[in-house]
Amino acid sequence: MLYREGGYDIDSEFQRNEDEVIRSYGKHCVAGNDAEYMHFEQRFDGCISIRRVYYWQYQPEVWIACIVGGNSSEQFKEALSILENSRKLKLVQ
Repeated sequence: MLYREGGYDIDSEFQRNEDEVIRSYGKHCVAGNDAEYMHFEQRFDGCISIRRVYYWQYQPEVWIACIVGGNSSEQFKEALSILENSRKLKLVQ
């Protein structure tokens, strides 16, 4: 859970570096919530590390962020499958 006055800027949270090879954006339903995401891939010890950051607004200046990743395509797909099969996220206030 992230508190950000004035909104959430995903690019400032995850700065680009010379190892990054792909960065893209999209929308998806995560745990019953409409979320936006940033997908990025980086070179890491001779392989590609894949990460996807999902985020959605919970309250006016409070955001929920969830990072899914793996150090291989298979690991990433497994983590993504677990997230996509999760039920609605319930948050206690």
